[in-house]
Amino acid sequence: ADALDVESYRSLQKIFEWRRAGDRAARAIDVLHVLGLARGEDLAFLREHPFGAAEPAALVDSELDDTLFGRAVPSGLRQVFRILGGSLLKFYKPDLKEYGLTRSHRLTNDGTHVAGRMAKELASSMGVRHYELYHCDARPDLFVVEPADPPMMIFGDRIIEGASAAELQFMLVRGFKLIQSNMVLPSYLSPSDLATVIAAVVQQYVTDYDVTGLDPKAFSEMSRQVSKMLSRRMREELMPFAYECSSEDMKFDAIGRAVRNAASDVGLLSCGSLEAALRVLVQSYGLGELPEQPEARIVTLRGVSAIEDLLRFMVSDEHFTLRKRFGLAR
Repeated sequence: ADALDVESYRSLQKIFEWRRAGDRAARAIDVLHVLGLARGEDLAFLREHPFGAAEPAALVDSELDDTLFGRAVPSGLRQVFRILGGSLLKFYKPDLKEYGLTRSHRLTNDGTHVAGRMAKELASSMGVRHYELYHCDARPDLFVVEPADPPMMIFGDRIIEGASAAELQFMLVRGFKLIQSNMVLPSYLSPSDLATVIAAVVQQYVTDYDVTGLDPKAFSEMSRQVSKMLSRRMREELMPFAYECSSEDMKFDAIGRAVRNAASDVGLLSCGSLEAALRVLVQSYGLGELPEQPEARIVTLRGVSAIEDLLRFMVSDEHFTLRKRFGLAR
């Protein structure tokens, strides 16, 4: 479905209003509003049915992850990274020079910078004990969580400087959700690299697992590293999840996108503003500021999967289920 089909949102608004589903109708209006197409009566309706914001601490409940990550990110894969995530991150050492970073760019626990202060509070709320936060002037549109030990959130100066509180909340909660759920690597790796990691785990148990198409050298090295890190207890704990990941139904080309979408969904639920979330994503794709004119906005937003997926999430059953869970729906 076209995520920027205005008439679809108008139709959904009418259907939800007819069903007396006020919160659902308001979320369709939210999309129209961010596209610059909300009418006066629509804005009045939004004041009666505000988006609200979920408490960050509530967003780390493991029971929510099935809804958040959906079928595209199987539970077995998530469990593999829960067990091995910290150990696997030790193999990835980002080069700070690649981003033009020095220790002076570090904002972790920096009480003099609003992002540093907010990050410290959110990390505590979300149970994230180890992370690094940097701002980046060399690549001002950067918006990335790098796999490292500990994981590194790097935000470009154009995005972080002058950002509203809602925009910072979206960025930081999105990043912390990836860290807290051990999903940094799946969000970052290419489909082939992710398939290599999973194959290295699966072959510890399924020796005839098909690795055709993988880089032999990369697979051999990853397999050696995985074997080296597994204790007897970890081998036993991993076994059922490794077998689950051996399924031919694993779609590695869809997993990274689904993980990144889930993190953005959490950021949205926490910041309570679709406009704030879209402003961050638009800037991170180097598209500048959101245009004022509706037609120009639609042109800017079209074709960016992360943005279109977030708009679809706004009127999805998954979103409404989560809103009810967090007490946001009235």
